[in-house]
Amino acid sequence: MSPLLKNLETIAGLVAVLALSVVMSVEARGQVPAGTPLPAPPPLRLVTREERSQLEAARDVKARIRLSVELAEARLARAEQMTSAQQYESAARELGIYQGILEDALRFLKDQKEQKKLRDTYKRFEITLRSHGMRLETMRRTTPNEFAVNIKSITDYTRDVRGEALNGFYGDVVITDAPNDEEEKAPEENKTAGPSQPQPKEQP
Repeated sequence: MSPLLKNLETIAGLVAVLALSVVMSVEARGQVPAGTPLPAPPPLRLVTREERSQLEAARDVKARIRLSVELAEARLARAEQMTSAQQYESAARELGIYQGILEDALRFLKDQKEQKKLRDTYKRFEITLRSHGMRLETMRRTTPNEFAVNIKSITDYTRDVRGEALNGFYGDVVITDAPNDEEEKAPEENKTAGPSQPQPKEQP
């Protein structure tokens, strides 16, 4: 066989190997690994027309916030029921409306001019949301990962709303939750600190 034919066969073999590699790479990119579903899209945050009409008909600020809390809790309760029934998409829709109602309530409070007169309203709002975080976390633990990521986001938002409500109650003071590492560090520092040395008595 002539050297030219040998070179042609070598080139043809390299081209075939390269083409096979490209095909395998494309197929690998087109496959989704089993057990890793894509995360569900975040639910729409909104207030329904019916709920909006009820809120706008409220007599005063306290009545409106009280109604906002009742509507939000109703949506949260529906989301819990649907989660128990493994209807995760329907539960996500309810949580989107839940978050929309909270956003509307907080925005309404901030728009009021007499903020000092709303301290009690802010406080009651924060106390109500305190229990919502535990309920959302319970839902997250029993929800598949592709939906649980959105529940985690709503849980974080509810915690932020609590912080905003506390700030409204205390005025301009910014209240934040202490990080876990700082809470754990404090007792350790107390353990390592030596006993206090007695003060030397003054000589007469």
